[in-house]
Amino acid sequence: MKRMGFRTKLALWFACAFTMLFCVLAAAFYFALKPAMENQAAEHCAAEAFRVAEEVEYYEDRGVDMEDSFKSFESPFFSVYGLDHRIIERNHMLTWLDELPVLAGASRIVRVDGTDWMVYDTEAREENQTVAYVRVSTKLDAIPEATGETLVLFAILLPFGCALALFVGFSIARRALRPVAEMTKAASAIAKGDLSRRVVAPETHDEIGNLASTFNEMITSMQNAIERERQFSSDASHELRTPLAVILASAEAALADDATDAERQQALEDIMHDGGRMQMTLTQLLMLARGAEQAKAMEFSDIDLGEFVEDIAEACQAEADSREISLHIDSGTGVIVQADLLLLTRAALNLVTNAIKYGRPGGNVWVASKAAADKAVLSVRDDGIGIAPEHLPHVFERFYQVDPARSEEGSGLGLAFVKYIAELHNGSVSVQSVLGGGTEFLLSLPLSQAPQQR
Repeated sequence: MKRMGFRTKLALWFACAFTMLFCVLAAAFYFALKPAMENQAAEHCAAEAFRVAEEVEYYEDRGVDMEDSFKSFESPFFSVYGLDHRIIERNHMLTWLDELPVLAGASRIVRVDGTDWMVYDTEAREENQTVAYVRVSTKLDAIPEATGETLVLFAILLPFGCALALFVGFSIARRALRPVAEMTKAASAIAKGDLSRRVVAPETHDEIGNLASTFNEMITSMQNAIERERQFSSDASHELRTPLAVILASAEAALADDATDAERQQALEDIMHDGGRMQMTLTQLLMLARGAEQAKAMEFSDIDLGEFVEDIAEACQAEADSREISLHIDSGTGVIVQADLLLLTRAALNLVTNAIKYGRPGGNVWVASKAAADKAVLSVRDDGIGIAPEHLPHVFERFYQVDPARSEEGSGLGLAFVKYIAELHNGSVSVQSVLGGGTEFLLSLPLSQAPQQR
């Protein structure tokens, strides 16, 4: 047996809710109709009784009399009684009506032969004295007719209302669940490998719209994660192929029967060197592939960029000395940034070691920190070989190397890694270079607070 769909259930719930509401309102109207008509009849009888009472006159010589005759009035029925309950005037022959006790100022319903009557009594006064009683009565036969007609009308309207409720319910359910149907189609396409599918979120910012937006964000996150995984696999296979081949060749040479001790020593050194390159490359590739997970794992702290520059220069001093390059530090102004110390250190070391590596032997490298507007800037400048203009737009791309002949000196990931770290900190990195005149890299990060004078 086929299960009922959620859209059908939603339409039926809407129809049931409408039917229940219609029945409650109909019952409330039905039970309020009779008291309302009875009150209206009582007010009408009271008004007529007061009108008749105004026509009553009292004469000392002949007692109570009427100015005009109301015998021609058929409805409502009225009677005028003396204080001794003697009938003075009436326009009916209803014996039972004159036999009722007088309840001045009160209305009551009396049932006679299956018919309800509204009866109202009042006093006729002359000079603040009661001189007679007036009674007015009218049939309430219109009330059963009205309530019966109301029930018939409700019985006729109920099926039409239910049909309308079902139609409206299906329309609302179809419109409300349209994004869900789109999500189902998108999920089916995604299951087949199409990660480009997205749901068109409705313009209204309701729960369905939020669900559609969240679904799109989830798919985007999945697509980015898969693309990062594919990029990592591609990058790893591309970059590790050469060092693995070197390691295998070196190991094979070391294991040869005719290899000398010196050749075996050299092979081990080559294995260690290329193994180190592979370890560094894998570390950088994994960090680049982690994306949002890397951002969540960052530990921010206040870092004085001036002191940080001095520490970086001290760490690179030995490498600079080996190439007879002079390191110049400009950290006179304390500039505070919020950053992950480990990541910022790796970025700065990449920039400074690059400047030393490609600097002119016996030349200079300048490392400085400064504040520019709302940014903190770490500057690394050298007077080395420089970069040709056609290479500048590509220096931050993965595995891009200006001089492929010197590929053994690096993996081509260093500057891409610096850019990645800058973006994790909501910053940026840029380069300026003159071929043969040196290069300057600028790492910009948001200021944590205003610069402090030392």
